[in-house]
Amino acid sequence: LRAPSDFSELASLHTRSCRSAYVILCTSDPSSLSQMMAVLEEALDYGQRIQREKADPQMGLFGTHETAAPEINAPGLPDITEWEPRQALALEKEALGFYLSGHPLNRYEDMMAKFINANAVSIREIADKAAVRIGGLISGVRSLRTKRGDLMAFVQLEDLQGMVEIIVFPDTYADCETLLVVDTPVFVQGQAQKEENAVRVVAEEIIDMEHAEEVWTASVHITLDMARASRELLPDLQHLLARHTGTCRTFLHLIDENRTETIIAADDTLRLKAGAQLNRDVNGLLGYAAVETRCTPATLAANGNGRSWRGGKRAG
Repeated sequence: LRAPSDFSELASLHTRSCRSAYVILCTSDPSSLSQMMAVLEEALDYGQRIQREKADPQMGLFGTHETAAPEINAPGLPDITEWEPRQALALEKEALGFYLSGHPLNRYEDMMAKFINANAVSIREIADKAAVRIGGLISGVRSLRTKRGDLMAFVQLEDLQGMVEIIVFPDTYADCETLLVVDTPVFVQGQAQKEENAVRVVAEEIIDMEHAEEVWTASVHITLDMARASRELLPDLQHLLARHTGTCRTFLHLIDENRTETIIAADDTLRLKAGAQLNRDVNGLLGYAAVETRCTPATLAANGNGRSWRGGKRAG
């Protein structure tokens, strides 16, 4: 559908099927999707009217009416802003029941590769009761109350490989309840619970993917290309880093003109808070991608958790 006149392609729809219309729109011109969806109802009406005209027994052999009929004008596209990719994907899921042009997790692929130690397929190879960190979209939540009246939940977590069930006991539920919403991208850290035909994760911590750097980064590494560094740069960098104090150890990687690297561990007084803001500020000052973060491995609470849910009952 390149232009309003091409809405005649919708004439092939025999029902007012928004799903079918959406597939046509996505596969024809996704760059104007918001405009086309804004006039979808009009377009469907137009397609149905064109279809009725073609079926009219008064239509001549050469596609002309034997009697004059008013011209049917195709709907025009409104001048509106195109949707963000995540908006388009959300509509795809709502209309079709699945994602067509991409997946919301695609933008987190690098982050997931960095922080997780399992996905919906590889988790089957992890030992029972081992520490697991997995990421994905929440696709289902079933909350219930324990005998004590506390809320807990069974959560379906979907990644690019499949689905994993997450058990969220009351103490963890209280900390992450606001995140337990369908289509929220999260990381889950907890304990693998292997059964005969499935692996579940007993969650100890659930965090928003956007905050993983702040929570699980162990060290921040900043590369300085000394050939490009002016005399004023180091004091400016020092002042900038002072605005991002946190708990992560800091390492400076000095690269000289011979590409020799010298690594300096910063004093404990220069511990940083990792995150997108630090990356933007440092990279903006230096003029290149200079920040690398290294995460902590997946771990369990000191007591090893030890809880499980087998046969519909809590054990441990």
